[in-house]
Amino acid sequence: MFNPNIAINDTALLRILALSKDATAVYNDVDLHITFANDAMIALWGKNRTVIGKRLADALPELEGQPFVEMLQTVWRTGKTIADSNVEAMLEVNGRLQSFYFDFEYRALINPQGNTYAILHTATNVTERFKAQERDRERERTEQELNEKLMASNEELMAVNEEYRILHEEQATVNEELYATNEELADTQTELLSANLKLLESQTRLRNVLEQAPLGMCVLRGPKHVIEIANEAILNIWGRARAEVMNIPHREARPELEGQPVFEWLDQVYRTGKRQVNREFKVWLRSGDGVREAIVNSIYEALKDSEGNINGVLIVLDDITEIVKERREATRVQEMFNIAIEAGELGAFYYNPHLNQFTGNETLKKWFGLGKDEYLDLQLAIDVIADEDRDRVGEAIAAALDPASGGGYDIEYTIIHPQTHAPRIVKAKGKAQFDTHGTALSLNGMLLDITERKQDEQRKNDFISMVSHELKTPITTLKGYLQLMDKRAKKLDDAFTTGALDKSLKQVTKMTSMINGFLNMSRLESGKIHIDKQLFDMADLVKEAEEESLASITSHQVVFAPVEPTLVTADRDKIGQVITNLINNAVKYSPQNSIINVACVTVNNVAMLSVQDQGIGIAQDNIDQLFDRFYRVESKDTKSIAGFGIGLYICKEIIDRHKGTIGVKSETGKGSTFYFTLPVEEK
Repeated sequence: MFNPNIAINDTALLRILALSKDATAVYNDVDLHITFANDAMIALWGKNRTVIGKRLADALPELEGQPFVEMLQTVWRTGKTIADSNVEAMLEVNGRLQSFYFDFEYRALINPQGNTYAILHTATNVTERFKAQERDRERERTEQELNEKLMASNEELMAVNEEYRILHEEQATVNEELYATNEELADTQTELLSANLKLLESQTRLRNVLEQAPLGMCVLRGPKHVIEIANEAILNIWGRARAEVMNIPHREARPELEGQPVFEWLDQVYRTGKRQVNREFKVWLRSGDGVREAIVNSIYEALKDSEGNINGVLIVLDDITEIVKERREATRVQEMFNIAIEAGELGAFYYNPHLNQFTGNETLKKWFGLGKDEYLDLQLAIDVIADEDRDRVGEAIAAALDPASGGGYDIEYTIIHPQTHAPRIVKAKGKAQFDTHGTALSLNGMLLDITERKQDEQRKNDFISMVSHELKTPITTLKGYLQLMDKRAKKLDDAFTTGALDKSLKQVTKMTSMINGFLNMSRLESGKIHIDKQLFDMADLVKEAEEESLASITSHQVVFAPVEPTLVTADRDKIGQVITNLINNAVKYSPQNSIINVACVTVNNVAMLSVQDQGIGIAQDNIDQLFDRFYRVESKDTKSIAGFGIGLYICKEIIDRHKGTIGVKSETGKGSTFYFTLPVEEK
């Protein structure tokens, strides 16, 4: 039989009261910030869950002028509980200020130092009960008035029948005493019935709470720990059916625990009344026909009757096996991640845009010359960035925090150490995280020191530029001599020499083209190449490319589609260079006499020029790297094709500087279509 005098500790009850039908709230400071409110309390207030974290006075502004906030603050300061019944409160529900009546209790939760650390607020809406009591009191007043009228009538009757009244006076007195006694007895019976109803309601509510709690909970009775209550959660953890364990001593119902300390702990709690708390305790539990290793948190709490005698044990059990495994795995992964960061000499950063706080690992702080404070204002890091890069980095951060951008952050910039003034070039790559409303929560990422790589690239570009310049003069001279010799051979009608000189001139032309390509690449990467934008008609430029192709390309059929007048603002020579490069590439990688189609169309104010060939095509694995510097597709079909892999790289750099796009659609064995786009000037 369930004992109504169970003493359950505050911590255990607070963990399960979230599902209670009784309205319950918890405030965690003297300003009454709402740290917890179950659904019943939220409904009672007529609010929603956005009140969590707010001050009570802000969440329920209609309480101004009512005594409840001051009463709660008094409880916080004094630690003394305040409770009352049938108290009127004005609450705004469904947009209308209404009057309600409550039974409530404000109980201070005191820490071992005697200080209040929280207030537990429980309330019951007794409006209907209060109204019923009011109706009873009204009925009593009506009855009293009737009685008074009746007494007046009796007095008149007694005045008329004085002798009869005197004869029956003693009897009337007795009747009055009997009536008063009956009234008192009726009141006592009513109070007793109400108390019994409340007790029954409390017992039922507690049992329901235990049964529905998400944590495993059970009640064991007597020194043999007979299982009196066991909810579904704990039965699932035990691996037992209800019929296997109910009303059976715990040791008999769960023999798999033999040799483990659980039975000893239960006996100790029942004997001493001292709570037993176990955190991340490893235990072997039943699983099917065998056992499984589990990790649990558990609390064993002694239960007492009204006289303070221990008569049972309450068990609260939480199976955290998967949580612990995931945490341990996450710790292992984090340790490996930290090792990788240290081994790779990477700087890790984290930025909270809501608080404008920036932090990073020791490597990053060392690079930026920042202090050892865990969190810093972002501006301290921004100030270290080189002047020419600072605005660009700020714009990149702002773009990453915009949900429309996808949250990507990828940029290279220079930082100047504030103490040594030594420059360091870094590549930053990160990702912003957003909540369900699209609000940026953080920007996390890594920094890689690319100073040495950039210096190597600069040295290489300088070398390429120097060599290219040095080669241009002798190549130009050689070409001049070859042209003179070609003219003389033609005059002498020397067919062999003329053929050899033609081939030599073609090779010199190829070498000149390669040298110019290297020079253009070097200028692009050093920022020295000049983009001279002007307004021109793409139709005219395509026409020139067509005339040039017809004059110079005899091995393939280059077909140009008609082009409508298309005005763009760009560097005419550089765009012409891109068109020529794409056509020459198509010639280089497609069979002789095959068709190459060139077209230029305008869609949505964007001009797109495409070059389609019937060549060997490009595998999907190579497409992403196709426009990288010095990248060439290596296959049996390309071994005999000359080139350094800089032509498409230069094309991409030129188009990028025009804010356009360049790409390719291809399939192995079915040819390729290279294209680029430029914005069209509105007419």
